[in-house]
Amino acid sequence: MICINLGKCLWARCLADIKAQAISNCGDEKLPKRSNSIMEREGIIERIAELGSQQPWNHSIELAEGVVTCNSEQSSQGKNLVKWERMSGFLESFSCKGKRILDIGCNDGFFSLKLAELGANVVAIEASQERFEKAQFVFETRRVSNRVQLLNMNIYDPDVEELGYFDLVLCMGFIHRVPDPFSVLSKLARLSDTLLLEFKAFEEFAYDKPYLMFDGRRSDPYDPFTICYFIPSVRAVVSMLKELGIKYYGIVGNPKSRRVMMLACNKNLPALKSLHTLEEVNLLSLLNTFVRRFARDVFRALRGDFAKN
Repeated sequence: MICINLGKCLWARCLADIKAQAISNCGDEKLPKRSNSIMEREGIIERIAELGSQQPWNHSIELAEGVVTCNSEQSSQGKNLVKWERMSGFLESFSCKGKRILDIGCNDGFFSLKLAELGANVVAIEASQERFEKAQFVFETRRVSNRVQLLNMNIYDPDVEELGYFDLVLCMGFIHRVPDPFSVLSKLARLSDTLLLEFKAFEEFAYDKPYLMFDGRRSDPYDPFTICYFIPSVRAVVSMLKELGIKYYGIVGNPKSRRVMMLACNKNLPALKSLHTLEEVNLLSLLNTFVRRFARDVFRALRGDFAKN
């Protein structure tokens, strides 16, 4: 009987301790398990709004199920989701796992996040304090901080060249944002022999001319980092890369478009097989022009024969 009573007392005490612990963990009332994720979701939404009030979000990033930083319906080639889709062909042949990648001007952190999730060890550089804080929040929320080293520094900071060698340098929407693109490309070429560039460029008639046009406009009049200094032609960028000793390059998509993506490297990478040089593009253009003119002349000749008959 004594043993039974002792057992009951111990069991009652155990239950009391468990209940006390539950109350101390949950507050005055016990919340369902899901409450923590709901609270976390609400906190994410509030933080997105807070950071967005300081400076609008540029990258659309999903930070929780159904919670994005800004509109994910994108069509412009200057938007992050469209850029990522354009990069997919290169990334399929370039295994990111274990690779050391530098993301220059990482902005809100989308590309660094995606590369880290693919297994890369990323160093992300951002000069803007507001964007730096957004990227930091993104990496912490998506739990990739252990794979991304985020640095609040400028490309002109001498410490950049002390970061070591990288398997790849990612340079998205950056070349047209600096006052001296050649010196920046020169610095990047010293950090890696493989560069993935995306930039605003001359369209149509001037793409194959070595032009560099000063623009001077800002997408945000209050943000010094949004100024567009020079808009280069594709030929101008190719010429600068060749001057720096970079042997190979390939253009992703149409070189005559407003936004150009280019892979430049010192190795004949497999990814280059699906890309084109300017010479190949010009040859294809000539062939296309010849075929169209030939078809036009044949049509006119047939139409003339029909008219005679």
